[in-house]
Amino acid sequence: MLKQVFHQPKLLKTLVFFIPLLLYINTLRNDYALDDSIVITENIFVQEGIKGIKDIFSNDTFTGFFKKKKELVQGGRYRPLSVVSFAIEYSLWENNPALSHLINALLYSLLCLVLFKTICNLLFFFNRTEIAIPVAFLSTLIYAVHPVHTEVIANIKGRDELMSVIMGITALNFFMDYIRNGKIQYAISSGTLLFLALLSKENAFAILPVALLLVLLKFNKNIGSRYFTGILFLVTGTLVYLVIRISVVGGFSMGPANELMNNPFLQAAKNQKLPTILFTLFWYLKLLFIPHPLTYDYYPYHIGLQSWSNPLVLISLVIYIVLLIVPIYYFKKDKIVAFGVSFFLITLLPVSNLLVNIGTFMNERFIFLSSIGFALVSGYLLYLLFIHKRIKSRIKYLTGITVTLLIILFSVKTIIRNRVWKDNFTLFTHDVKVSSNSAKGNCTAGGALLEKGLDEQDENKKQAYFVQSIQYLNKALEIYPNYVDALLLLGNAYHHHNKDYSRLLTCYGKIFGIAPQYGLAYSNLNKMLATSTNPDFRKKGYQMLLNYNPDDFEANYQLGSTY
Repeated sequence: MLKQVFHQPKLLKTLVFFIPLLLYINTLRNDYALDDSIVITENIFVQEGIKGIKDIFSNDTFTGFFKKKKELVQGGRYRPLSVVSFAIEYSLWENNPALSHLINALLYSLLCLVLFKTICNLLFFFNRTEIAIPVAFLSTLIYAVHPVHTEVIANIKGRDELMSVIMGITALNFFMDYIRNGKIQYAISSGTLLFLALLSKENAFAILPVALLLVLLKFNKNIGSRYFTGILFLVTGTLVYLVIRISVVGGFSMGPANELMNNPFLQAAKNQKLPTILFTLFWYLKLLFIPHPLTYDYYPYHIGLQSWSNPLVLISLVIYIVLLIVPIYYFKKDKIVAFGVSFFLITLLPVSNLLVNIGTFMNERFIFLSSIGFALVSGYLLYLLFIHKRIKSRIKYLTGITVTLLIILFSVKTIIRNRVWKDNFTLFTHDVKVSSNSAKGNCTAGGALLEKGLDEQDENKKQAYFVQSIQYLNKALEIYPNYVDALLLLGNAYHHHNKDYSRLLTCYGKIFGIAPQYGLAYSNLNKMLATSTNPDFRKKGYQMLLNYNPDDFEANYQLGSTY
């Protein structure tokens, strides 16, 4: 029965397209969440629609949100292609999250279809034609249902990952086609698609060394010129992107940010950085095998700073040393295993914090590309187990049941996790219970509860939301006392909860001491002072503003009026 199914490629292609679509169809009920405000709802270029495309291409990705260039993370960010897609959507139907979620779900289905074809092509490339279709199906099925991918698909902003991976692995597909038949249009398509993948997200840089890996694994001196030409087109696509990126954003020389939420190693001792990175690398493997619990938030200190005394750090080091040895050992024995493990390591490296500080310890979306290597090796080994003649039928039967149960459990987990991405309030208040020691998680949960309280009509419920908000914001400040965003929200929460002007001014005084140029703090405090009838609060507040900005006309005028 199973063999009959594996000999029906059209049926398998249909399944790998519609299974992921069915898993993510419930995201159509979801609103915008998390970073969607940065790239969609509060991005001035996107909100201009097609008119904003020129500005999207000529600015850092964050500029449309902050209204000015801000060097938040090392190297900056230049990912215009996905942002352009949001601008086009806005021109067609303005802000409509349901349609945007549908596009993400369809793109994921397309990615799984492309992945199926690419794995088939890979096995053809390694002369394993007889097992190409079943291995491609098993690998793609594992990838399609894996819950660790929910952050990319359920969060509309994750389209940058979707577009980058679709075009990146299609570039590899065309590269293999060119090596096999020598048609120049395949080499041109490969370089062009890598260029477009990089415009979607910088992670696609890893595709070039993966192509070099293919050359190493199957070099044929009789067609050596093809390898050179194919790599040349990929390099050209990469260089064109780098020239554009450097002209817009600048180089990669900007150092790590001097703020914990954009530089997780800011408070780390010299002997803590590498152990912490190794711990996160272990956690990525754990999530691939056991994707629970999931969270959007791995900021300090949901992942704590680690030392060499942690056994998991040493275990991680051993595991990754073994993973580095595996491709060397299997270089001639089994090229599929060698390629799959190498693919995982190569594509994980850029997001590991080993090469560049990526602004957080880790994120589930960071293994969206590298998990292809995991899925490939898993699907391949499973198929070998099923067809191995020496393995007893009972073991094969039990393995088949176990894998089926895991596929079902992964699918259920994916569907349930999608619901958590309903909106900011649902996401933040749910995930803070997982990332309970994260400053960012507690801050965003506190902010969401504050907004909920402001919208609530029932006075008792309103005050209950404010109390919860204050608790989470105080927890955020226990973890990171200089967290300006948490101080701002906490001051606002004290104001709305019980007009606690003393604590409000304490919060804002700390903000001005840490970030005296923080414009939002000035405007917020001015608004609260203007609506207050308490003269003592007004005097202290305006005096505080004038201590940091003596020439503020409005503050001088209002203070005089108060007196």
